Amino acid sequence: MASRELLLLRHGKSDRGTTMADYERPLTRRGYNDTRAVGAWLKARDRCPDLVLSSPARRAADSAARVVEAMQGSPPQLDDALYNATPSTLLEVLARHAASSPARVLLIGHNPGLEGLLLQLCTEVPCPADGNRLPTATLAQLRMPEDWLELPPGCARLLALTRPGELR
Repeated sequence: MASRELLLLRHGKSDRGTTMADYERPLTRRGYNDTRAVGAWLKARDRCPDLVLSSPARRAADSAARVVEAMQGSPPQLDDALYNATPSTLLEVLARHAASSPARVLLIGHNPGLEGLLLQLCTEVPCPADGNRLPTATLAQLRMPEDWLELPPGCARLLALTRPGELR
């Protein structure tokens, strides 16, 4: 059976010092630069996704826009269900888009849901010295089974976990 690829990207660094509601928090300059670097990195390595799904929260949607702009790709699809989603909700969203059979999907969202999904799908995920597996603007690349309608725990293989500092 053929395999597919799932790219998980936590949104870029956001401004926690603002008095805005969580949903409206903007990216910092670093957040903009890091997410643009992720898009350029994906394009340079011919790893551009067929589908980009993103939370509509401002920091995630802006991250998606920067990544897509750098890749010169199609606009992201914003899905309300991705805002602060649990791993099970993230799997439901992926299953909903499985019918279109994209070979590579980029999912942009928030912790703790994204990291929870990563740990659920992959049995071996190294824990860095700082204990943070998925800091802002970090990209996880996973080799997935063809059928995304049912994704049992441990069904994926982690190909790479790339932090934004490694892209410079």
